[in-house]
Amino acid sequence: MAESAPCDIKSRGFIPMKEPGLYSVRIHVVGGFMRSDWLAEVSRLAEKYGRGHVHLTTRQGVEIPYVPQENIYALQDELAESGLRVGGCGPRVRTMTACQGLGCRHGLIDAQGIAQRLMIRVEHRVLPHKFKVCIAGCPNACPKPVENDFGVQGVIQKTFHREECKGCGLCVKVCPSVGALRIEDKSLALCEESCIGCGKCIQACPFGALESERTLYQVSLGGKMGRFPKPAYQLPFLLPSESAVGQVLDATLDWYCENGRSKERFGDALERIGVEFLIPILAPVAKQESPAYQCTGPMRCSP
Repeated sequence: MAESAPCDIKSRGFIPMKEPGLYSVRIHVVGGFMRSDWLAEVSRLAEKYGRGHVHLTTRQGVEIPYVPQENIYALQDELAESGLRVGGCGPRVRTMTACQGLGCRHGLIDAQGIAQRLMIRVEHRVLPHKFKVCIAGCPNACPKPVENDFGVQGVIQKTFHREECKGCGLCVKVCPSVGALRIEDKSLALCEESCIGCGKCIQACPFGALESERTLYQVSLGGKMGRFPKPAYQLPFLLPSESAVGQVLDATLDWYCENGRSKERFGDALERIGVEFLIPILAPVAKQESPAYQCTGPMRCSP
């Protein structure tokens, strides 16, 4: 598929409004991150070119609505002077959403940094339809990665030192997973199949019986909301690094470009062709960096 940028006005981030001749100008915002000086400049430009307010979108975006068509490019130029730019629409990777990541006490991965770096990596690509990416720092999944075409969340792989366990049960009390931890015969019993990898048990243990071994990345594919919601498929293996996440995203977009129909969302293409045809393409990336990964088959995520 050609990599040339679409030339229609909406694809450039100027979205027609109901009133003829007025546009909502979308600003490129990744992960909801905006410096305070950018906010001040957006406020000034909303007064100058719009009606004195901004719209915060459902995907952490910022738009200046009610801009007359004759002013949209002047607004674009003034945004550029402040280090901002208009955020594109159309058949491409939309600006990514992300939680605070390591800035949050629950965060396991650098969600903000990953979103910024992945955005730079793939924003040039032209696709069959829009493609949404979300990065969540932990299994709390606050920004809803399973509602996106490509979702990532950080998880912890833990080690249990049975000889250090006193059977106090503090880890069981904080565990959000039903059946993942329980006390049997004054000792801790683990059910790894029920563990969501949040790491709360590690933080609660006062004896060091539970230890973080490494942070991994869980990827889900093909989710979407809107008129016809679709929960995502969870990849049946975890990725060992941010580098692997980037490679899997590249391979996913390659597959989408090759197999997706024009204006067909990625999840619909997976449904039509079968996710089982994509997983063997993505699995070698994880296996290359982590030969011990386990593949158990595709699962739908709960929305």
